[in-house]
Amino acid sequence: MLAPAWAETPYTQARSIQCGPTADGRIRPCLGGVNPNCTSTSSLNDLYGPAWRSSESTAEATLQVLDGAVASVCPKAELIAEKAVAGVAQRALYRAYAVPSLFGRDTLEFLVRESGAADRRWRGDSEGPIVTCRSMAGSVKYVWLQTAVLDGGAQLRRLDAIRNELGWRVIGCKYIECYS
Repeated sequence: MLAPAWAETPYTQARSIQCGPTADGRIRPCLGGVNPNCTSTSSLNDLYGPAWRSSESTAEATLQVLDGAVASVCPKAELIAEKAVAGVAQRALYRAYAVPSLFGRDTLEFLVRESGAADRRWRGDSEGPIVTCRSMAGSVKYVWLQTAVLDGGAQLRRLDAIRNELGWRVIGCKYIECYS
């Protein structure tokens, strides 16, 4: 017997959102129709957040300082996954954290590569590992006809707070506003 068409809702789809890097070694995008409380460097819509450039010299060193920044901004964060990833360009290091939130546990993911965008002589394109990330609400609450209750930008604010704690710059922006 087939399930009714309305049986597949954003709420039921949200239970099957995957975490971890994609098969080609990239951070996953946000699924806006399923989880609007998400920010990702791989999203191609309004859920996009910029990648970062680390001031450290290696991916391993970047992860060490990143761990400290996550602990500072999210003191109850718990490391839930870490691995080396072979991707299209080069090896990357992946880390995921569970972060307590208003409706349960959010997922915070980082993928660090030794190098990234070509140097266009913009300050954001300086040398150092490139950091891609995704911060996603672990649970989305819906009201009435599948209208999501938004978190007021909490995912992007969390990522910005971590980047500011590190003193790192966004990539691909030459304006001073992109660094503060």
